[in-house]
Amino acid sequence: MPNAVELEISLSAFDANATPPRYRVMLRYDRSDSDARMSDASGEAVFPLNELLLLEADAEQYGRKLTQLLFADEGLKQRFAIVRAIAKEFECALRLSLYIDETAKSLHTLRWETLRSPDPENDTSLLTDDAIRFSRVPIVHDLRPVHLAPRSNRRALIAIATPENIHEYPQNGQVLESADFQKENELANDLLKIDTVSMAEPITLAGLVTKLRDGYDILYLVCHGRAASGDRPAQIMLQKPDKNVDIISARAFINALKQIQDLPRLIVLASCQSAGSGMSGSEDALISLGPELADAGVPAVIAMQGRISIETIKCMMSLFFDRITSLDPNQIQPIDTALSQARHNAFLMQRHDWWMPVLFMRLKSGGLSYYEPKLSGTKINWDTLITKIIQEGGCTAMLGSGLTEALIGSNRDIARKWAAQYGYPLNSNSYDQ
Repeated sequence: MPNAVELEISLSAFDANATPPRYRVMLRYDRSDSDARMSDASGEAVFPLNELLLLEADAEQYGRKLTQLLFADEGLKQRFAIVRAIAKEFECALRLSLYIDETAKSLHTLRWETLRSPDPENDTSLLTDDAIRFSRVPIVHDLRPVHLAPRSNRRALIAIATPENIHEYPQNGQVLESADFQKENELANDLLKIDTVSMAEPITLAGLVTKLRDGYDILYLVCHGRAASGDRPAQIMLQKPDKNVDIISARAFINALKQIQDLPRLIVLASCQSAGSGMSGSEDALISLGPELADAGVPAVIAMQGRISIETIKCMMSLFFDRITSLDPNQIQPIDTALSQARHNAFLMQRHDWWMPVLFMRLKSGGLSYYEPKLSGTKINWDTLITKIIQEGGCTAMLGSGLTEALIGSNRDIARKWAAQYGYPLNSNSYDQ
């Protein structure tokens, strides 16, 4: 029985010069209990941005339209239905991932988290289903390995940039307000469930990089940003030493983080929640950093694709951090599972912006850390250890030869017995090796 059924939706440009551009859609299916290669299902799709833009005020209508466009090919719709049915039959999770090729980067601006079931007889929100784990898979050129950290040693760094002269940099006709550092810091500390370190202002790029070198599992970064426009790249707004705005291009920010050997396993990008209401453009800038940070080597990034309310942040992220940082082996969840549960919770509470958090993840397991059994004393209590392994599951005990020699003999003794039993010609020197 599989632990999970995996389905990757891959999008790449097929005819970028067409109006609207045409894209190739590939569905790649895999399951953890099978060594067989599965054939892909493929089709074509178009995503007229103007039509989707008109529906942005209604997440349900937007999601319905986006689903129709993605599964316009009947073969894709049928393959998705079969894979979902397999997951339900085995009562296991469906890990759904979205891979957007470099030729189709503009599609990251679409609100994929609003997708609905392509089955017309079951027109429900797809990604608020607890049984579906969803993430966007970034394009990654960084080849550094990613290792789990012990669950008992996790730390989070909170960095909140509130430049004093932010009002001098209006966006979309809106004057930005300086956020309340104390309120933002209290919110972040309430959400995170592990040891936290809050950086004091000013949050400079050099100071942030220096602090991250101390080693953190999570970076919770709160700042304003500016979306790309024309020849101007996306930018974020940190602080200079005098606490005024320091405009940093997304590329400069990414390059600075690339110099850090051990990057945080998870980065959460949030725009200021206490700096007034309305869309400022900061959200577009921060979400564009998601794939770039993942490409730079960050295993998982969460960003917001809109002006999410503080109530939804509390509703979703509190549950999310509780799930990924729990010390209870029965409660701990992978990052994608935890966010799916948080999204479902916000949906049930009728939060209109439940779809806004976006997860970019390159992790196979989705885990933030591994469980490290705490055994007191210098002498290992083997009864306690074996009992923990049996009760908690998910672990295979491997006994070294030193533990089995008393039962079956050493490797040398076994070799000698086999040589004698099967008539293998060993010379006199081999008997002592």
